[in-house]
Amino acid sequence: MAVTPERHLAVPFDLAPGGGLRTCGPEQHLRDLVLQVLLTEPGERVNRPDFGCGVRRLVFAGGDEIQRATTRFLITQNLDRWLGDRLRVEQVDVRADPGAEEVLRVTIVYVVKQTGTRQALSVAAGAGGLVATEAGL
Repeated sequence: MAVTPERHLAVPFDLAPGGGLRTCGPEQHLRDLVLQVLLTEPGERVNRPDFGCGVRRLVFAGGDEIQRATTRFLITQNLDRWLGDRLRVEQVDVRADPGAEEVLRVTIVYVVKQTGTRQALSVAAGAGGLVATEAGL
């Protein structure tokens, strides 16, 4: 019996070029889940009002060290709560984007528990939503 590779629906939900639904592998799926936790505002999900970090609302919260530390704690706590069975957060870096003060750049380094691989995800979020993402490591 052949083993089929693990596939998940891709986020954002979309159609594949050849028809059907666009899918992704487990590591991309985990990055998608991290993005959902980061970008979902608390209260946005009706049946899970406590889900999400609301990174976009933190853009104008101020850029002092206390605010950055609070944001790091909020992100780490939410990722541990919602995705702690899948990943272990190693580092969270929060800073204003050098080119645009209205953009908050969050870089997360985590270990995928299933494989032990280290991954990094950098998200630039502004008041209007997601500006850019980069994956690495």
